[in-house]
Amino acid sequence: ALVPSVEPARRVRIGGSWAFVRDGCFWLLALPFFVCGYTTTGLIDTHLIPHALHHGIGETTASAALTALAAFNVTGVLIAGALTDRLDRGVMLAAIYAARAAALLALPFLTSPEGIFLFAAAFGLADFATVPPTTSLTRSIFRAGGWALAIGMIGGSHQAGSALGAFLGGWLYDVTGTYTYSFVSAAVTLVVAAGLSYALRERARLRPAEATA
Repeated sequence: ALVPSVEPARRVRIGGSWAFVRDGCFWLLALPFFVCGYTTTGLIDTHLIPHALHHGIGETTASAALTALAAFNVTGVLIAGALTDRLDRGVMLAAIYAARAAALLALPFLTSPEGIFLFAAAFGLADFATVPPTTSLTRSIFRAGGWALAIGMIGGSHQAGSALGAFLGGWLYDVTGTYTYSFVSAAVTLVVAAGLSYALRERARLRPAEATA
């Protein structure tokens, strides 16, 4: 079976349905997923259109770019789902968060309609792609008990991040008159999320004979 970097015995010894909150692996999953929500449904889904309008891009074009981002979301999450059982999930999450950080760092310079669509494609592929590996890792790490509640709490952290991202994105724009600070600061948090996720890299892979066990 998949063996994360934390020893299985440690997971088994911690009892109780809420015991996972004392496990460092839970926070290595929850904190990056908080950043995930902050940078996706919070910041970009809320403020991409205002950012485009700020640079003179028409409402119809800006809305089409957001639609394209959603379409690439579907593509990204399907690819991530297919790869989750084949790749090291911690490394995979780190790569996704790093790719998203790179897209956000580029966004302040993408002020044309073509640039916005390019961003939508790149960011969309790395948007909800974190969901399959995060869910799968949670199930594997907390297999001894509490995994369903852990997934619920991790999902809740995502929504808390979303609320904060929507608010801070607007607040920073009001204060500075630009979204650059919002995008760059969000990229920094994604680099941190990538580092935390890399700490979950696995020592062993799932052998084909065990895939259906």
